[in-house]
Amino acid sequence: MALDDNSKIYHSQTGEKISYQQLVRLGQFVLKPSVDQYGDITSYLYLADAKPGLTKIRNADDRVEVGSPCLPFVMRDVDKNSVSLSDLQGKVVLLHFELSTSLPFFDTIGFARYENLLATFNDNEVFSISIFPDKPKSITARASNDLHDALIPFGQNFFDRYQITTFPTTILLDMEGHLVGYYEGPFLDELKSAISTLLN
Repeated sequence: MALDDNSKIYHSQTGEKISYQQLVRLGQFVLKPSVDQYGDITSYLYLADAKPGLTKIRNADDRVEVGSPCLPFVMRDVDKNSVSLSDLQGKVVLLHFELSTSLPFFDTIGFARYENLLATFNDNEVFSISIFPDKPKSITARASNDLHDALIPFGQNFFDRYQITTFPTTILLDMEGHLVGYYEGPFLDELKSAISTLLN
């Protein structure tokens, strides 16, 4: 969503709508996007006290709390198939966020270990969604042929929706779509244990 005169922009302190032209006159400014379930930016929050280059747009404190229903999503995978939370009821769901497929940002060994973890579970019980900011071709070139998850391209706006601050991060949901936990970094033992607990 490119900024223009039609953009919906709101002041963080007053809640009042401000125009794009008002922002332009400021010179420098920080905007926090509001992202819907489809990964589209619907509006922006102008952070009046924020300092450009120093303020973090994503904040772990703004995440949905563990035990609460996950924010819904409707995504398109690399094959243009729809993947939505409502269609995954009854399964353990993992939302796995990767910074990039570009080297050196992509941890080839770490992602392979994540895929190996998924292979230990039944695909009918556990469904993983790996979300990248990249184009489909870049993702499929890095992924293995024996995949156990859906691959989502152009997913950077979902980083904002779910307040992802560390990569990789995996969000674990129970069979009813409630948040079980946020698992940050390449440490998979705790994640594997949590999945096993949900299935038993």
